[in-house]
Amino acid sequence: MNKDNRRINKKIFLMRQNMKIILIAIFSLSVLLPSYAQTGKFEELMRKAQNGDADAQLSVGEAYYNGDGVEKNDEEALKWYQLSAKQNNPNAQYILGQCYDSGWGNLPLDQSETKAIELYKKAVYGFKKKAKQGCAQAQYHLGLCYEYGKGVPQDYTKAIYWYKKSANQGDKVSMNKLGSCYEFGKGVPQDYYKACFWYERATEQGYMYAQLNLGSCYEFGKGVPQDYTKAVYWYEKAAEQGLKFAQFNLGLCYEKGEGVPKDYTKAIYWYEKSAEQGDAASQNNLGYLYKEGKGCVQDYAKAASLFEKSANQGDVFAQLNLGVCYEKGQGVSQDYSTAFYWYKKSAGNGHWIAKACLGECYYRGNGVKKDLKTAYELCIAASEHGIAYAKALVGEMYYKGDYVLRDYNKAFQLFTEAANDKKYPSSHAMRLLSACYRYGLGTGIDVLKEKYWLEEAIKHKDDKAILITGRLLQFN
Repeated sequence: MNKDNRRINKKIFLMRQNMKIILIAIFSLSVLLPSYAQTGKFEELMRKAQNGDADAQLSVGEAYYNGDGVEKNDEEALKWYQLSAKQNNPNAQYILGQCYDSGWGNLPLDQSETKAIELYKKAVYGFKKKAKQGCAQAQYHLGLCYEYGKGVPQDYTKAIYWYKKSANQGDKVSMNKLGSCYEFGKGVPQDYYKACFWYERATEQGYMYAQLNLGSCYEFGKGVPQDYTKAVYWYEKAAEQGLKFAQFNLGLCYEKGEGVPKDYTKAIYWYEKSAEQGDAASQNNLGYLYKEGKGCVQDYAKAASLFEKSANQGDVFAQLNLGVCYEKGQGVSQDYSTAFYWYKKSAGNGHWIAKACLGECYYRGNGVKKDLKTAYELCIAASEHGIAYAKALVGEMYYKGDYVLRDYNKAFQLFTEAANDKKYPSSHAMRLLSACYRYGLGTGIDVLKEKYWLEEAIKHKDDKAILITGRLLQFN
């Protein structure tokens, strides 16, 4: 089976579909704060913070958190957030509430929920006061609190009310947020045209998240005619500002040749930019290109390293790919137990191809005690979700009479379906289908079709097909 080729297309589709959701769920105030560090004024900012300026203390915390103009230091970030929050800075109270909410910064877990609620309520009090005075940023923050139910009961209608108040004063972040609300129908009827209207208004101020979102609208034809060239234009605008999600999307466009000529070198360039910022999806796709030698010199070790970085962040595709590396000994020492570990991780996170691979481990006894019942159940479940390789494995069980009664007709049917799968044709099925035609199992003997399917298996890099060319088919 050629496991190497089976994930990039599915990876592309799912990540691009979910990218917008990831972005609009970002719940941080940092993008709204002035970045003294970016203008080389960190020392001046620190002096103000040390003299008790609450806004400066918050900005120092953000600088340490982001590594902006100073070395990244989470302990220092937390310290300055706390100092600012003690002075009733609602922004700091809100961010500190997030810290308790998420368990970030080694804060005491026994009081995290109570402390987070207390801080959110204090933040809401401050935001309301400033919002009623016409402060656009406070209006935006108050909208966030209502949208996510932080410090107040969740209320999308009130969230929209405050976002509009802020947006009508020209706040680009609120404009982008309104766009996402209209796009996904949160607090308002879903309306792609209004979503694009607000995204466009935010892009007029160069807001990179709105540029990314508008690019996505063009890519998928939401509220505007589908136009890959315009999608690339907006992705590039955001990518050049350093937004890792846009860099990922742009890399993907170059890899697939959507809106731009296909160019693996440029795909690698943008994936690397994003991967350097820790983007798991980019690390995985970059690993794939290194493994295949597309736009670069083939490097299994580098591919495995990138897969591991991504897998450790929970990326299900990278977990699958890393399992493949360990199974085949590509870039790492061959280790079936470790391969099983990563397949199980990916399968546990819902990846059906990984479940098929896990089924194979149980079937062959690779990295785990052989268990035909579990193997059959996993492969049947995966095959019902359209996974071609799972069908090939179930077909092999019928072919050999493993756990099920031998049934060549059933095996032939499953091999045929798996070999002809449009998305992920199984080279394993192709090889076994060739055997069926050779020996007349489940079908009539057909030398031409035997040869055809063996050649197809070889084209798809099936190792066993290469070994058996010109001799009898051998199982395992």
